[in-house]
Amino acid sequence: MLDANYKQYDIEVVLTLFVPEEGGRKVGFPSTFNGPHIYLDGGEWLARFTLQDREMLNPGETARVFVTFFYNPHYLLGMLYPNKPFLLHEGYHPIGKGRILSLLNFEKHAEEAKREEEERNAHVSDPSRTQIPLYWERPRHRPRKKK
Repeated sequence: MLDANYKQYDIEVVLTLFVPEEGGRKVGFPSTFNGPHIYLDGGEWLARFTLQDREMLNPGETARVFVTFFYNPHYLLGMLYPNKPFLLHEGYHPIGKGRILSLLNFEKHAEEAKREEEERNAHVSDPSRTQIPLYWERPRHRPRKKK
């Protein structure tokens, strides 16, 4: 079952929250939530999670979830593929596990983010722009006038 707004999501995953005895949360998550990080290949990625077919995901339950990455998704290009496992972290604590089911619009969003970052950083390497010296490279006082 796809949400009417599925084009805004990057990936579809199946997510299982750990019970408190396994180190998980005591309280579940509502239908749309931010906060936990996807821990994948040694890095953590902040994302928004949207439950597909329920209003609440409680500890010990499994659900299909849409995921949208917030920052720098282009760094994940080539790292995501179907059936890839990951952990869900809050701080240093794993609170759940998941597996990628499909890449929905991930490549498109990642390419857009990469292009935007390149445009933001284009002026840094542009020699035609005058560079303002850093504050520690500026003179501390005015030079004295020669007599």
